[in-house]
Amino acid sequence: MCNETRIGGRGLVAALQAIEEAGSLRSAAEKLGINYRRLWTRIKQAEKLLGKRLVVSDKRGSKLTEEAKKIITAYQEATRRLREAGLLDGLDTGAECSD
Repeated sequence: MCNETRIGGRGLVAALQAIEEAGSLRSAAEKLGINYRRLWTRIKQAEKLLGKRLVVSDKRGSKLTEEAKKIITAYQEATRRLREAGLLDGLDTGAECSD
C-alpha cells in the first residue's frame, strides 16, 4: 500500500482534514506519515493551482481558510452522492503505487 498524499481529490482533503484536526502542519504531516516539507510543498502547490489560500499559519499553529473548508465539504458531498448512486464502489480513487 502506498503512503502518498496527492494534490487533488482525497489526498488534498485528507491533508486538509489532518491539518484541521492536528492544528499544525508538523503534527498533520506526522499523522499522514509524510515529512513536514512534503506536506507544506503540496499545500503551496494546491494554493497556487487554485489561486486561493487554504491554510494560514502563525506561532500558535495552522488553521484552514473558509475556502479549504468548502473544498472538504464539496468533496464529501460528491463522494456521498456517488456512493448513493452506486458509482463509488469499484472506482479507483487511490494513488498508483509501485511496490
